[in-house]
Amino acid sequence: MKGRAFLALITLLLCASAGVAAATRPQNETAVYGWTGTVYPYSRPAYDDYFVRNDGELFGVSGETAAVEQQIEGLRGQPVKLWGQLKDPAPDFNGRQIVVREILAAEAVPTPTPQPPTKPQARVTASVANVRTGPDTAYPRISSVYRNQVFDIVGRNQDRSWWQICCPAGRTLWISASLVEASGPLANVPVVTVTPPPTPAPTITEWRGEYYANLELKGSPALVRNDRAVDFNWGDKAPGPGLPADNFSARWTRSIHFDQGNYRFYAKSDDGVRVWLDGWLVIDQWRAGPLSASGDFANVGAGPHTVKVEYYEHLGDAMVSVWWQRTDIFRNWQAQYYNDIYLQEPPILVRDDPEVNFNWGLGSPDPRVPADNFSVRWTRSVYFDAGDYRFHIVGGHGARLTLDGHTVIDHWLKDDQDSFTGTFRRLGSGYHTVVLEWYHRGGIALVNLWWEPIKKQGGPQPD
Repeated sequence: MKGRAFLALITLLLCASAGVAAATRPQNETAVYGWTGTVYPYSRPAYDDYFVRNDGELFGVSGETAAVEQQIEGLRGQPVKLWGQLKDPAPDFNGRQIVVREILAAEAVPTPTPQPPTKPQARVTASVANVRTGPDTAYPRISSVYRNQVFDIVGRNQDRSWWQICCPAGRTLWISASLVEASGPLANVPVVTVTPPPTPAPTITEWRGEYYANLELKGSPALVRNDRAVDFNWGDKAPGPGLPADNFSARWTRSIHFDQGNYRFYAKSDDGVRVWLDGWLVIDQWRAGPLSASGDFANVGAGPHTVKVEYYEHLGDAMVSVWWQRTDIFRNWQAQYYNDIYLQEPPILVRDDPEVNFNWGLGSPDPRVPADNFSVRWTRSVYFDAGDYRFHIVGGHGARLTLDGHTVIDHWLKDDQDSFTGTFRRLGSGYHTVVLEWYHRGGIALVNLWWEPIKKQGGPQPD
């Protein structure tokens, strides 16, 4: 009986002891048994080390004893196997900490030797890269790919600067070769021909320029663009991409506001040129060779009008320039100022000068005109009585003067005097057109034009 009582007492004490232990064990402890991974030093104050399990999960680690701490420190950077308890919560590492009871070095798992790919592949090396519908940035962007993504290469362009890959965004697309690392049997990648991207429609704010790769303005234009002015000197070069330097043609159109009045249109070209105003042909010089032409259009109404210019270049140098000006607003001298000494069209300034008598000093006639190396053409219809006349020009470095197209003074590009004189005899009474062409190279700029009747010797003189 005593023996049975003693056994019962012992059993009761053991159960009570087990109950106390169960009550004091933290409910959030989990056994860690033989986990494999690598231990690394940690710079944060919560832990000296952390453990990376082979599946990539991270845990803070600390030794259960000082001896275990020393073992952990000695095994840093090596494959290990450890036992202990996982405690939660804990600072850092998503609140996960392993209290290590035992740690042993583990055999390193050998890194498999990478096998060369059996098919061409592209691994993205840029942090982010665009993929497009064709091998150029002119093609639309469809999507983006990211570093270390790998795609099969299914095609390339001619110079291998772009790869066609499969299949970001569910389709074959193109990526720049500079943004990927290509590997595998690349020699067998086929060249893929892609339709050129559509040319975006240009925004036309001035002249609509349509350029054709033929002499007859036939078919669809090879180039359409916005041109600021019809004023080009291409020389022996092509006017734009996709066009030859010879045997091309162009058409320019523009709606422009005109004030009411009379206008003269000018064209200078090599080769042929035609100019229309509202469908009316004003200049028609459709022939080869360098040429200059003009045409008048009277009583242009105020408002917008359509100007059209057609041009072709056959062989040699190519140039074309078209402009116009009012012919009914010059009550005095129509003055055309040029940005060189050669009267190279078009003028940079046209104005009504009351007389040809100026002293600009070291300055210029206008802010738009340079102080040196400029030229001027003055034109005026003047009434003369019948008789002989002497014309005088003072100033400048060269001058030419015509009366109704007949040369009176011609001292051009000689630069050896600054005053010029010429005579015209037996001039009939009436209105005559006087044209003075004059240039200035540098220094003091002045010019003065006048004329006088030549008095006959003996007999009565006219008043």
